[in-house]
Amino acid sequence: MSEIETAASTTKSESESGGDESTDSKKAQEPSGPLRYPSDLGQGAGKTYVRFATVDRMDVDKPMTPIYLYAPPGLAVSDGVGYHALDMGSIGGLVENFQEASAGADKTWLDGLRGIMNEADAKALGKLSLGALGKGVGQRWLMKEGIARNPFSVQQFSGVTPRSFGFSFKLVAENSDQATTLKHIENTFRKFLYPSVGASDMQLKYPPYWKIEFYNGENKNKHLPFINLSYLQSMTATYNQSSNAFHKDGRPLEVDMSLTFQESKNMTREDLYDQDSLEYTYDYVGSVQGTAIGDAVADKVGTSGSN
Repeated sequence: MSEIETAASTTKSESESGGDESTDSKKAQEPSGPLRYPSDLGQGAGKTYVRFATVDRMDVDKPMTPIYLYAPPGLAVSDGVGYHALDMGSIGGLVENFQEASAGADKTWLDGLRGIMNEADAKALGKLSLGALGKGVGQRWLMKEGIARNPFSVQQFSGVTPRSFGFSFKLVAENSDQATTLKHIENTFRKFLYPSVGASDMQLKYPPYWKIEFYNGENKNKHLPFINLSYLQSMTATYNQSSNAFHKDGRPLEVDMSLTFQESKNMTREDLYDQDSLEYTYDYVGSVQGTAIGDAVADKVGTSGSN
């Protein structure tokens, strides 16, 4: 397949392997190629699935094990931005009056000054100024009169809400080999959720990015959302939720996994869409996009789907 890795391409024969028995035993417990569930995933057109692959923030060429899972039902995408109330107060209201009165080609700033306050506005401000009388006397008077100050509130844009994506999978091992694959899938997600220790235990290194892509057969499925480079934020594994059955070696029959990813940066319109169309850009950019490392990450993951 064009962009889908095969186990044969990464598996070495026994004659090529060397080292002591402990090293060989440890290697035997590690995946020798891409991880898939079910095992025939992606073989044939019309099959939609998800590819998860880690991207090392500081070493984009480092080979990482990709994971292919079936497309789960009920995929939800939540986009949002934030606004908060800004109270301009009476002065803000007067400024707004000035702007409205002076707007137009035939208007001048003198027109704006004339429009700042009419007689009713002046009387209202006079009454409201009584609210400043000490010991709450003024406020009690305003309450008695049923008068309150207009805060002239407007909604001020405060930023973009980080996008999160949740995936839930039910993985059932029908045989021992499949049970091994499920264990590798689970532990790969869990391993790269966590940070690692840096040059000393006083430092922690960021976990890798996750690149999440949807496929339909051998091709990328561009009818499903574009997800930028993300961090795996949380993971829940539930063992044998529907049956208390185990394989002979003690491995659980089924594992239910819930994964939550959060994009590594807040998105803008240009991050998501081409300027002159409604098509996704598919430009993968991380939270270090302003650095040389960030440029390398963007260049690497934007042009390759198999690393």
